[in-house]
Amino acid sequence: LRRLKSNLAKGIYHKIRGNHEESARIFLQGSATWGDFVQEMTDTKIVKIGNFDEIPKSGHMVFINHVNELDFPFDCMIVNKPYLANQVIKNTLVAYWWMKAMGSQVFDYSQARTISESVRTLVEGLKNQSYIVYPEGTNTYSEEIKPLKKGMIKIAHEKNIPISLVIKSGISKFQQNVK
Repeated sequence: LRRLKSNLAKGIYHKIRGNHEESARIFLQGSATWGDFVQEMTDTKIVKIGNFDEIPKSGHMVFINHVNELDFPFDCMIVNKPYLANQVIKNTLVAYWWMKAMGSQVFDYSQARTISESVRTLVEGLKNQSYIVYPEGTNTYSEEIKPLKKGMIKIAHEKNIPISLVIKSGISKFQQNVK
């Protein structure tokens, strides 16, 4: 928890100083620290198959199945990339602020105009960053992978954006133990 507070203070410091890239890097590091804390708290085991360090810094979408609210710290810990969230994240002030601070983006699909703005922002952002994407579009609260929404797949195909695929399993076990 001390490391997380340290990341928060350092991230804010660099943001105030105008060093947005360093600030985003530190907040992303803080998210991974949070993932370590949640992993310890939930007694979850992580087995990596493949080298996630090979996912390029920019120009890629990383598709990951969306189980529950604990995905965010776990995914940042494993893949260490900012992510795309739908507009619902704005309802959670701290999570929304943190995700923006680490360089993540909101994909607003509420109206045709906001969709086109979000696509432009995404394509522009991919010039400097790769993003975690949850193509199911919502939490599944199970290990079952639900049908993927076609939007992100269509954007990746039309804009020729490479996709890396990560599948996680085991997070719902903690969720079931809490109930």
